[in-house]
Amino acid sequence: VASMNIALIHSEASEALENIRHNYEPDDKVPEFTGEEAEYADVIIRIFDTAAQRNLRVAEAIVAKMAMNATREHKHGGKAI
Repeated sequence: VASMNIALIHSEASEALENIRHNYEPDDKVPEFTGEEAEYADVIIRIFDTAAQRNLRVAEAIVAKMAMNATREHKHGGKAI
């Protein structure tokens, strides 16, 4: 179910935030990386797993978005918040 996959992606992002709040501690499974790095990897893995299950062209969309973003002003002309 797509909604469950999105919730799991969100959960991994929240775990990255918690690691930031705990001063970038090493990950408990791959200690050569911070928990933040490992959780971002989990987010990406979950996104690509979900994309594969749903036959979505996420990798191609990333390439297209990066090419489009390369033509835009830094921060799209907006002010940093």
